[in-house]
Amino acid sequence: MAFGYMTFEEIDFLLKRNWFVSEQDIHDLLGFADDDTFWELYAARDRYARRIRRIIAPLDYIHDKPLFKHYVADISNDEIEKMHEDMRKKVRADMEHEWQAYLGRCRPERPPGIIDEEIEEKRLEIEKVQEELRTYRDIHGGRDRKRIDEFNRRIAQKWDEEAVLQQKKAKTDDKWLELHKINFHLGEI
Repeated sequence: MAFGYMTFEEIDFLLKRNWFVSEQDIHDLLGFADDDTFWELYAARDRYARRIRRIIAPLDYIHDKPLFKHYVADISNDEIEKMHEDMRKKVRADMEHEWQAYLGRCRPERPPGIIDEEIEEKRLEIEKVQEELRTYRDIHGGRDRKRIDEFNRRIAQKWDEEAVLQQKKAKTDDKWLELHKINFHLGEI
């Protein structure tokens, strides 16, 4: 087959599709246009995608110098480190925002564990001592103040033990939530 030029309609059809893998493919296609066809494509360049227009008319995209509001300056290592630190702070803030949104949506709870069972057992012990006190008051009418004080002391002691367990539970909850947060940020949730 002899080498030939493509018509304006053929090249125009292919350029409008914009099915090019790389810019080199566009250059190759434009190589099949003769001068008259190329100038027709140049006149109709507004119909094509931006990357095709940049190849057909590269000078259309050179900005005038007064439009630039940026300048190039030397940046010291300290300034670069500060930029990195600011970037890390922004990423951490974004991660914290995502975490708070996740907490608001899902409200994750720690699965029950040994500490929960211990607290439940302690509460049952408290209820048992309170029931013994009620029974003693019903039977004896609350006349022996020393015995009643003994029951109250045992109840207070059990409540103190339960408070210690609640503190352990709060620490366990905090540790679990921190681990859950790490897994969330790692994308494992």
